[in-house]
Amino acid sequence: MSTTASSLTLGPRRCRAIAGVTAEYLSGGANSRFENDDGPRGGEDDDAEDLAPSTHGFVAGTAVLGGDNDLLTLQYQEEEKKLSQIESRSHPAGEIWELAPHPKERFLVSCWASAEGREISVATKDYMVDRIAGGEGARMAAFDNKNAGQQFASVHEDGSTKFWHFQEGEVAPVVGAVVKSDAAFKGCKDIAWDPNSPGVVITATGGNFARILDSREAKEATRIDTLTRCLTVDANPNRPHFFLTGGEDGIVKFWDSRKADEPVQQLREGHQHWVTKARYNPFHDQLVISSSTDGTVCLWRAASVSSAPLLDMESDDEDQAAQHPETRKQQQDALVKSFDDNLDSVYGIAWSAVNAWVYASLSYDGKAVIHTVPAGEKYKILL
Repeated sequence: MSTTASSLTLGPRRCRAIAGVTAEYLSGGANSRFENDDGPRGGEDDDAEDLAPSTHGFVAGTAVLGGDNDLLTLQYQEEEKKLSQIESRSHPAGEIWELAPHPKERFLVSCWASAEGREISVATKDYMVDRIAGGEGARMAAFDNKNAGQQFASVHEDGSTKFWHFQEGEVAPVVGAVVKSDAAFKGCKDIAWDPNSPGVVITATGGNFARILDSREAKEATRIDTLTRCLTVDANPNRPHFFLTGGEDGIVKFWDSRKADEPVQQLREGHQHWVTKARYNPFHDQLVISSSTDGTVCLWRAASVSSAPLLDMESDDEDQAAQHPETRKQQQDALVKSFDDNLDSVYGIAWSAVNAWVYASLSYDGKAVIHTVPAGEKYKILL
């Protein structure tokens, strides 16, 4: 059993989604584009600068079928090692499967399910728009953070991916490009923007493959055979062409899209069941977190496939290193720590948007847990 900083049970309710939010979101988003007669909807008393760098924000969603659901804002005070719920907002549309907060402003996109089907909503501080035109069948959504949150993408049950944008002053987004698929959605899913390639996303729609899509040309650019049902994807934030996948074989795999006939690295023996989510650290791509239906959360070092391999682990003999690349990978890549604080399947994990060393997990039984990167691992990266 591992030792974690803090945990919080979000009531006796089922949960699937958690996301890190910025200081602007946590403070109310005083510069929101959505204004009313009284000024910005963030409230003029809210100020992101008032939040300490050691204050981390997360937003979680409940997934109660046929019951009351809520958007919950969580705050973690690093110095006090205290996780608390600071806000609860009703989400009457349905059970929340995914949350995509805007990278700067005080609103988010939620993908939800009800007895009537699956839809997308946009929730600002004071207002929620339900059943956005074109949002039918949505399972996952993600903002393009490199484009100041001006657009987001969503994956749908028919396998299609839609690219949305906001018109100035409007709350409801509109669909731009649509990339269809010849393979329908098969349950679990994921989507991630490639910050190194404008307009490009990577998707998992539940088949034995990941898709790289180009919104500018509205087409599939590459399809990667993952050999097992692919449940999660993420793009390396610092190294172009590199991305990861996870799936039913319990392995986190790393790929180079330019020669993707096989993975360039695989991290094993961390999970005993499906990998539900895997995420690169947004600041240091040597670090990756993953979650599983076995209730575990893993912190990995993946330096050999990062933009900055750990120098102190490199061989002094370059010829020897070239002759034994697998040995070098084993030295640089490893399971740093496994957490088993969650007693149910873990469907949600998220890095803090404030700094590189804090992340959160959320299990299906509603338990949110804060984890931190060990000091020794941090120093390997920074020194």
